[in-house]
Amino acid sequence: MSEQTWDKEHPFGTPGVEDWFLVQSAGASRDTRILKASDLLFSKPVQNLAALKSFSSLSGQVYLVGLYSDGDGGEGVFIWSDEDLSSEVTSDPRSAVYVPPNADSTGASGAWVRQHNGTVDIRCFGAVGDGVTNSTESFQAAFDLFYARSDLSALLIPAGTYLSEEIVFPRLENVEIVGEGYPVIRFISETEDAVMWEYSPSSVAIATPSVDINAGDDSITFAEQPSNVQVGDIVYVATDKNLYDTGNTDLKAGILKEVVSVGAVVGLRGESETTIATTDSPVAYFYRPLRNLTISGIRFELSEDAAQRLIELQKGASKGVLVKDCEVIGPGQNRVGISISGFDIRITRCRVEGFLDDTGVMGYGLAHAGHRSRIDNCYIYGCKHGVVSGSNLRVSTDLHIINNTVQDPQKEGLDFHGGCWHCSYVGNTILDMGKSHAAAGGFSIKGHNISVLHNRVYAADDNLVSCAVFIGGPASDNIRIIGNIFKGRIAYPIKGNTIDGDGYTNLEIKDNVIDCQGIAGAGVRGIDLSSKYLVNGVVSGNLLLGLDAHGMSLCSCENTVITNNLIEYGIIQAGRGIGVETAPVGTVYKGLTIANNVFKPMSTSAGGCVRIFNKQDEVIFIGNRQDTSIHTAYRLLQDSTTSGIPRLVQIGNINDELTETVTYNPASLANGASVATTVSLLDVALGDFASASFSLDLQGVSLSAYVSSANTVTVRFTNNTGGTVDLASGTIRVTVVKNRVAA
Repeated sequence: MSEQTWDKEHPFGTPGVEDWFLVQSAGASRDTRILKASDLLFSKPVQNLAALKSFSSLSGQVYLVGLYSDGDGGEGVFIWSDEDLSSEVTSDPRSAVYVPPNADSTGASGAWVRQHNGTVDIRCFGAVGDGVTNSTESFQAAFDLFYARSDLSALLIPAGTYLSEEIVFPRLENVEIVGEGYPVIRFISETEDAVMWEYSPSSVAIATPSVDINAGDDSITFAEQPSNVQVGDIVYVATDKNLYDTGNTDLKAGILKEVVSVGAVVGLRGESETTIATTDSPVAYFYRPLRNLTISGIRFELSEDAAQRLIELQKGASKGVLVKDCEVIGPGQNRVGISISGFDIRITRCRVEGFLDDTGVMGYGLAHAGHRSRIDNCYIYGCKHGVVSGSNLRVSTDLHIINNTVQDPQKEGLDFHGGCWHCSYVGNTILDMGKSHAAAGGFSIKGHNISVLHNRVYAADDNLVSCAVFIGGPASDNIRIIGNIFKGRIAYPIKGNTIDGDGYTNLEIKDNVIDCQGIAGAGVRGIDLSSKYLVNGVVSGNLLLGLDAHGMSLCSCENTVITNNLIEYGIIQAGRGIGVETAPVGTVYKGLTIANNVFKPMSTSAGGCVRIFNKQDEVIFIGNRQDTSIHTAYRLLQDSTTSGIPRLVQIGNINDELTETVTYNPASLANGASVATTVSLLDVALGDFASASFSLDLQGVSLSAYVSSANTVTVRFTNNTGGTVDLASGTIRVTVVKNRVAA
């Protein structure tokens, strides 16, 4: 392509019609465009939009030099059409694409039509990116025209700062909103709780199901066909039924589905996750969804501390929305960054900052609900909730949070907020948890079939925070917490809820590193599932390091295996390596295996390695070891049941020993004399094996030890040297190995 000069006053020249020209405006912006020579050679130049409307010749092709001034972004080639374009002109009040003549402003007798390849610049609608001009009407006009015209596919927003008030999205389909040069769109509304860009459609039909909807059903039956419903619509069945039988009454059992067939029986894509009876007050709302919308390369800004929301696509009525490479800036006390509810949603490579909402219930950086949604590779800073997934009103499925970084969250870094099924957190990092807010937490789980895999949580030194993973809701099953690292001032790194309801079924906690670094209050309980029983659980391969008190606190367990864990506990407070607490009244649980674990009591505060309370039957205790390099716990296994564990098997446990030290000054011993003292040592019993040592040179005096009664070891010094020996004060260390017999 050769570079040649084009004189807009004399556009005719010698190049061939298939040549291309680089056209640069004479205005301050110096915008450049590449145009075909034929567009220039055969186009009459027109100075601005007003001149085009009053142009005398209503035929042929013209080149608009600028919308209002030379090179303001509204330039382009227009061709006259003498067709009735009145509907097009009506849908384009800013005359961005369809320009009627003054002689017939309706467009019924024809109009000038902008030539485009599906992409139109927002400046064609009169928007100005100068940081001063209010461009609200331009944006609204652009979105409305893109809704009306299927041949428009991309709205280009060039570099600049554009001011806007509230915009209501029409039902866009197959549209890209593309930033070029990272433009800024700044929200200038002063209204609290205002939304910058919003899609909140009215229902196209409302109907009441006439037959119960059962879990697994792929249709809804009505007394008659709901009117105005189409294949591809979205149906939301609202209900006052609680999602769970007990516990949190804020979680409802509603469903959100896509319509695949219409009639008195409306066919659904996918099966209902819940059962909703006709007595549960169900109401079906049908919506026509916004489809296939992409927003990319834009920086969005709210006013500081404005209690506002930025982008909200509501009611589950969005399908195929992609937001990528955007910045979403609160800052401070604002409510929502981006919230999208629907199907096939993705938010990726975005930066979000400043959504706290201290006085409200929101403060969401990013939020999504519905089905088949993904948020990945985003950076979220200074928000109450980094990412919120799910809805309190209905079940969401297949929501996946992948490779995001959340820094300094106020409440939860990543939160499965409502009933979420078949969802995951994978490869995310939460930094500076607790830096600004002591109530901060890492991951929150409510639902079924949820995976928390290979994430990292690093607590700040500023405040003691509650937990890294919170298993919430009255019922959560099929949960996998695998390969994560939780480090720093975290009181309960993995914590179960205390709401009444069912226990945990099919829970895996494997190959995690929990490092509380010996900080006071951190690791009160490394894994705390003490409020709910555990069925078919696996707790395996975890490193629980530097715990203030307890390693694991569990409720009674059935068909559960705890194996190959390393547990450092009791650094400051009294605690146990593993405590199996009392189960619900009247219930006896069978099948607990504790095998091949290493317990490392870290101070004299540390209690027994494993302690089992009532209601636990069939315990297999095999191959466990106590690391006594720092301190020795009273015993490896302590049976605290009322009448003993009915069926207990102990095989191959190592270092089942107890130690104690005391200061003692033996009396002067003549030849043949002896002196004895007793050392109290909890949990020793007759028949256990005892030994003793002294911190000073015994000078030939012999030293022996034996268990003389429960909890008491007698240590005896005997002088058979042939002379008198007077030992100075020293330290006696007593070691007792339990005499275990398999039962």
